[in-house]
This record gives sequence, C-alpha cells and structure tokens, in this order.
Amino acid sequence: MYNFAALTDHDFELLVADLFGSEEQLRYEVFTRGPDLGIDLRREDDHGAIHVIQCKQYSNSTITDLRSAARSERKKLERLKPRPASYRFVTSRRLTVANKDDLKKTLAPFIRRRDEIFGADDLALLLDRHEAVQRRQIKLWLSSASQLQTLLQSATYSRSRALAEEISELLPRWVPGKVFFDVRERLESQRICVIAGGPGIGKTTLAKMLLADAIQSGYEPISVSADIEEAWGVFDPGQRQIFYYDDFLGRRLLTERLSKNEEDRLLSFMRRAAASRTTLFVLTTREYILQQARELYERLAIEGVEDRRFLLELPLYSRTDRAQIFYNHASFSAGLTLQARKALLAGRAYEAIIDHPMYNPRHIEWITGLSGRPLTPENNADYVAYAVDALSHPELIWQHGFQHELDDAQRALLLVLVTMPDRVEHDDLERAFEAFAELAGFSARGQAFTQALRVLDDSFVHTYRDEDHTFIETYDPSVADFLAGYVRSSPADARLLIQAAVFFEQVESLARILPAHELHGSPASEYLDAVERCLDAPSCSWHDVHIGPNPTQPTTVRWYGEQEGRVDFIGRLKTRRGTSREEPLRTRLRTIYADGKERVRRDWEDDRGHPQEAIALLHGMRRRHEGIQAHALAAKKLITQRLSYSYAFSHLLDLKQLAPAIFDDTDEWSELRDEYLTVATAELMNWDDIRSLDEIDELERYARGMGVQLDSSEVREVREHVEQAIAEAEARATEDQEDRPRHTPEPDGGEAEIEALFTRLANP
Repeated sequence: MYNFAALTDHDFELLVADLFGSEEQLRYEVFTRGPDLGIDLRREDDHGAIHVIQCKQYSNSTITDLRSAARSERKKLERLKPRPASYRFVTSRRLTVANKDDLKKTLAPFIRRRDEIFGADDLALLLDRHEAVQRRQIKLWLSSASQLQTLLQSATYSRSRALAEEISELLPRWVPGKVFFDVRERLESQRICVIAGGPGIGKTTLAKMLLADAIQSGYEPISVSADIEEAWGVFDPGQRQIFYYDDFLGRRLLTERLSKNEEDRLLSFMRRAAASRTTLFVLTTREYILQQARELYERLAIEGVEDRRFLLELPLYSRTDRAQIFYNHASFSAGLTLQARKALLAGRAYEAIIDHPMYNPRHIEWITGLSGRPLTPENNADYVAYAVDALSHPELIWQHGFQHELDDAQRALLLVLVTMPDRVEHDDLERAFEAFAELAGFSARGQAFTQALRVLDDSFVHTYRDEDHTFIETYDPSVADFLAGYVRSSPADARLLIQAAVFFEQVESLARILPAHELHGSPASEYLDAVERCLDAPSCSWHDVHIGPNPTQPTTVRWYGEQEGRVDFIGRLKTRRGTSREEPLRTRLRTIYADGKERVRRDWEDDRGHPQEAIALLHGMRRRHEGIQAHALAAKKLITQRLSYSYAFSHLLDLKQLAPAIFDDTDEWSELRDEYLTVATAELMNWDDIRSLDEIDELERYARGMGVQLDSSEVREVREHVEQAIAEAEARATEDQEDRPRHTPEPDGGEAEIEALFTRLANP
C-alpha cells in the first residue's frame, strides 16, 4: 500500500494532477493561490467546459473530519459560476462503500456517481498502472517501498528498524532538490559517498534519503554505530546492502573514533565496497573533522576520500527548495498557529526567512517547533520577528561543535580569530595564536597552527588566497557572534586574550566584546598593559586600495603605523569603560597616550610610517585641541620623502591646510611646486597609464592647490585620448557581452509558486 501520509497537501495535489493527467492523457492546472472555491485541479475542454478535481490530504484524519470538509467544499461549489461540467473528489484516506455513499450524498448534486469519489485504494490502482508517475513522485515512491515497510515491521535488525522509522519520520518534511539527485548519481557510480558539511546543513537527512532510495531498490540497510567491525560482521557480497556510518570520524574528536587502527579496517572496507556491485557505503562527518582526518591519518587522503566527498553547502539549495523546506516543516508543525501562518503571508514576510543568510534546515526545524522545543504563545504572537531573530542568533548550532568537537588548539585559534579584524592574514593570525598558546599552557610548536587551521577550514573558518597572501575569516557572521558571546561568558579566556594580545586591533576588539565591568580593577590594569604593549605595534588590518593604472583591479595592502582610529579609541576608553573613576588608571592612560604619540613622531622623522595615517592622526589631534606643531614638522619630513607620484601631493596639501605655518619658507614651497610640475608632466606624457577622467581632474586640482598651471593644450589632448580609449573599451565590452550566452530566466512562476505555498499555509 502506498504511504500517502508522507506527502504534504501540496505534494498530494501534484501527485493527483500527475496521475489523472497520465490516466486521461490530459493536462490539469494546479491552483494553490488564495481561496480556491472548491477548485484544486482544473482543465478546460475543447467546448470551454470546466472539469474540476478536489484533493483532500486526509491520511491521518477521521471520516468525520473528511465529511465536514466535504460539506465545506459543497458550499464553495454552490458559489461557482458557471458550475463545473464534472467534479471528482479525491482523498488520501481509505474509504469503505458506506463512506463513499455518505460523501456522495454530502456532495450532491456535484457528485452523481460513487466512482467520482477516489480513496487511497483507488489511487493505488491507478499508480500501479502508471509506474512513470511513481518514479516521478519520489517521496511517495521512497516512503511506500515494500522493503521499507517490511523493515518497520521486523525486529530482525533492531538498529536498521530504528533507522527505517527515522526515515519515515523525515520523509514528509523532506524536499527532493537537485542536490539529492546529484549525490545519488555519485553514489551509484562510485559506490561510496562521504557527505561532509557544517552543522545543521542537512547531511544526515540527505544520507537517510539515499538509504530510502536504495531500500526501494532492494538494498538492505545496515547502520554502523561505533566501529566499522560491525559492518564487516554482516557484510555479504551475495546480498544487496547499503551501509550507513553517521559521524564516522566521531562526534567530538577524531582520535576518539579512529582508535585501535580502525582506519586500516575502515579503508579496507571502503576498498571492498568500491569494488562490489552489490554494496553501497554512505558516510557523514562534520567538515572540520574530515579536515582533521586528512591531517592525522594521511591514508584517508591517499585512499581517495577527498575524491568521494560531497560537501553539502547552503548555496546548493535553490530559493524554491528553501521555500518548500520551510513550508513542509510549517505544514507539519502542530505548534504554528493560524495567526502565525497568516503573518508569514502578509507582505510576503516569509521572504525574510527563506532569504535569511543564516537559513539552513536545522534552523528551520528550530523555528517551526519540530526540534524538540515547542513554540510558545509568545513566539506565535509575533512569529515573523521571532523566526528572524532565531535565525539571526544561531549560536546554539555552533556551541556544541566548539565545546565538544574541537581540541584546545582549534578552540584557541577561533578565540584569537574573533579578536582580529574581519579578515586576517595567515602569518598575523599565527603570531597571535602562538602568543595565546604560550600563556594558555599548551604547545604551539611545529605544525600546531597549520593543523588546527586545516581542521577548521570550510566549517568554522574560510581561507582564501589574494595576490600573494592567505587570508582567514569566520565561516559566516554567526560564528563570530557565537565566539564573541563565548568570550563574554568566559572571564578566564577573556583575560588570557587580553594578556596575549600582540596587535592593537585585538585590544580594540576586546573592548567592544567585553562588558565594561570586566575592565575594572586587575583586569583593567592588564588591559592597559595590552594598550601600552600594542599601541605602536604594526597593524594587522588590510585594506583594498586602488594602485596602478587600472582602478578596477584592486591591490591588497597593509597600512603600518599609528592610525587615528586607535588614538580615538583610547580617548573613548576613558569615558566608555569607566576607568576615569580610577585616577591612577587615568594617569597611566594619559602617559600611554603621550608616549604613543611621541613614538609615532620619531617614526615619522626616521621615514617610517604612511603619509595618509600621519594626516589622519593630525586631524584627530586638532579635533581634540592638542598642539600639533612638532608632529606636523615630523609629518612634513615623512611626506616630502614620498612625492614620486601625483596623489602623494594630496597629503602635502592636506598638511599645509592643517599647519600652514610650517610652510613659511618661500624657496622651499617653490621647489615643491617645481617637483609637482615634473611629476604631473611625466604622468601626462604617459597617458596610456591613465584609465579614467577623474585622474586628469585630480592632476588639475593638485596643480591649483600647489599654485601652478599645467599646459592646457597637453591636458586637453590627453583628455581626448583617454575619452576615446574609454569609448573603445566600452564598445568592446558591449560586444563581448552580446557574444556571451544569454541567461534564460525561469518562467514567471518561481515566485508565484513560492507565494502560492504560503497562501495555502495561511488558508488551510
């Protein structure tokens, strides 16, 4: 018997449309938007007459409920004009002859004969005649597999029976998107598939659906729970078997799972499965634990685990998949009130959920009350706000992995990372990591940092190359949010981070992360130690700036030296962090600040630093009404050593505006004017290097500021050349664009289909 209970009401309508369309060789339209007036499926014949099929997914309802629904449908039908030429009532519930007679009376005069009412048994007969429909309706096909039903009724393999029960429970909420078919194809060709991905992304559900698919094809499922020896014990090459090893590398640490040389037996079983025509092997693991496996057990990489991996990432879910997943969960949620469902439809509020950057199936389980935590009346009262807030704060997803599945070095790397800028260069993070490890009392020697980073990459962190540098950032914002919360809740780790800070950016980050009271007393003194220690440290902040002839190709550079933002931060610390109530600390802050400014001034005099930072610091000092004469003279020395390109003169002009008195020497300014003319003329002569008209405008603007006149005819000629070059480049780009294959947008129906789902949800 087919298991229609695995289908949502929308799934059931699509099945009926497919089934009756195949039976009659006709096409039925599916209507799911708004009050349907008794119409779920409709077709119009050659004479313009309308034929209607009403669908009722009532697998788990009583006949009384179905009869009540039929009475409601009759009232809707009475309002239809014109009335349908034919009307059929289709339900997923099994019906007796008496049930059909009762429904026929209820739906008269629209139902004239008993055979216009279809129950589950009638649908089963139709499905048996249309195998192609079965294959297309994969959820029905998987849930109705006789082998799966046999397992549910058998106690021979208790663990496999439990697995079958889990599959049956998951099926109604599952959406068979493209990712399922891609992985199934890989499994069929390679016989082994390792599904790896971040927490909550849907690894286990995908694996279990692959099992359901294999079960339908006659494979016996074998669940491996703790050791691959369990698989060896029941392996039978004469039987179709699919082995499922969830979290095969462990839920906490790799070393806890692959003990006693299990990797040898695991790899041996993989080789056997790959060579067998009757064996399938599906494994799941957290991505960061798989990274750890490749580092500690090189043979996993040698044996080709990487080639057999399918990394499940959120972009693999289409927007329609996201909407369908959310709809399916909401449909089966007993705790989601009608008020909450209607709120989702109002103004397409559901888009805030399906388009949320933190969307994943585990979060959807959470916000629909299907993850073990029921929805409260308060949640339902303002459901959209609750759901968006829950998606925006998924810290619980990361908490388990951080606390139970990582070792000390991996946790330390993440704690240090959250104190760094949004993206940090590999060597800078390693330096900060080593400082923390030394204070924390664990070894950072050898490859400790590299190994930890490999484990965390593609799960907690994202690593990428830019030019000649490797950068690291948190995998997504929710990771950084969780880590910041963890630091706030762990004073011991917070103090270690303060004591180990080697970059001023870490000092700034910790001030933002930690509550004000954490920086009083002894912690405040340690914090000021960090301020003093890091005040003049090289920056670990990186910026994309445009250097060279093509501004569309940014070059990543790092600014060194003191920046205005750092000095402003110290000023904020006096008032925002409460240290002003402790006079010894206030005095020490003033001393640190003064010493820092003096060190910066000496750096400028020794030609160390960046002119742009010098101007920024002088602006900050001027705003605070501080004397800048000595620093301005040092900045002048720094800037005048860097006047080899026109933009450098912008710093000189800024400095002249800030401190005009330091440019009283007429001869000196005259020499600077001549120097600008030389630089600007050279750039005009090399007009091929100029890629925008703005660059010419800047040359003229700097000339006015310096008090000189560029050759107007030369400027005009260069401007014409640049305009022509720009026009030709734009023409080529237009031609290139026209030659490229055009992207054919999906028919207008994708958005309509999504809206239809939530209209249905709001109008049960």
